Amino acid sequence: MKTLLFYLSLLLFVNITLSQTPTENGPSIVFDELNHDYGVIDSASNGVHIFKFKNEGTQDLIISEVKSSCGCTVPEWTNIPIVPGQTGSIKVSYNTTKIGPINKSILVITNAKNEENGVVNLRIKGEVIRKKN
Repeated sequence: MKTLLFYLSLLLFVNITLSQTPTENGPSIVFDELNHDYGVIDSASNGVHIFKFKNEGTQDLIISEVKSSCGCTVPEWTNIPIVPGQTGSIKVSYNTTKIGPINKSILVITNAKNEENGVVNLRIKGEVIRKKN
């Protein structure tokens, strides 16, 4: 009986220990949002949006590159390593002088282990209308 109790206790201890251990070490990027909708905006209005993220991993997060799907969207990003627990941002500036629908993609290339190949796809959408005088 003591042997059975010992093995059950050991099994319980191992199960609790494994459930509290991260399944994967490394950087982990978590965004507040992956999509931003500008809605309907006037031409020549502010087309800036900031995507905020946090490194929820165990190692430094590095963003090696941020690419937009066209030249009308210009990204700027935190280009220093983000230590675990700290935050960073990606500023996206859309050229609102271009009239019509907005549907753009921004690829964020990182060393994050929680994203497939370390790539995160952000999106912006909306519609730019001619400003009424």
